[in-house]
Amino acid sequence: MLKCLLFDLDDTLLINDMDMFSTHYFAAITARMQPLIAPELFARALAAGTKAMWKNDGSQGTNAQVFERVFFGMVECDPQDVLPVFDSFYLHEFESLQVYTQRDPAARRAVEWAFGRGLQVVVATQPLFPRSANEARLRWAGVGAEEFPYALITSYDVMRASKPNPLFFKDIMTKLGLHPSECCMVGDSLDADMPAGKLKLSTFWVQRDPARLLEQADVDGRGNLDDLVNWLESGG
Repeated sequence: MLKCLLFDLDDTLLINDMDMFSTHYFAAITARMQPLIAPELFARALAAGTKAMWKNDGSQGTNAQVFERVFFGMVECDPQDVLPVFDSFYLHEFESLQVYTQRDPAARRAVEWAFGRGLQVVVATQPLFPRSANEARLRWAGVGAEEFPYALITSYDVMRASKPNPLFFKDIMTKLGLHPSECCMVGDSLDADMPAGKLKLSTFWVQRDPARLLEQADVDGRGNLDDLVNWLESGG
């Protein structure tokens, strides 16, 4: 019996080309940090810290702890001087990046449908950002955390692995006391999201790229977010 939907965020609930978005994000945060850290050094440290989060296997703490260990090992700055600037950036300047994203009205319909049927809903985004950045993108998608009581939002301070590491999905289920058969992972990435199927979660591939509509994939369902609701109502 389905009890929980796990929604990816970027290019699932929110239309967001992460290649383009990342370019503007890195430029904005590098400029914000320039008074404290030289841009070239900051860019190298940020990339190394992000890579470490991607590779985190859970043995070194949360993704945030892994990032800070690598990042501050390179920049040699006092974390008490830098971390408040990071926090300020995500609370304020990060909002300017909304213009590079688009809202999909079907995202709200899907989330409302899930809550209306008493399901738990997890925002199972890559845990590379703090919660404030994830909440911002949820607002941009029209499904803000101030409106919907998500069971979990996978920010970098609460997760200790990234997709497609099985630990990412296992930790979510452990935190919520769920069995894989009770969960469905909904996402656009065959590489990051759909491997949840190997753990016996059901999977729904959100197809944002028209060029991939006919591509063969080992998934349980596929289509847009409206198709997701139809698929679930018909039994999945």
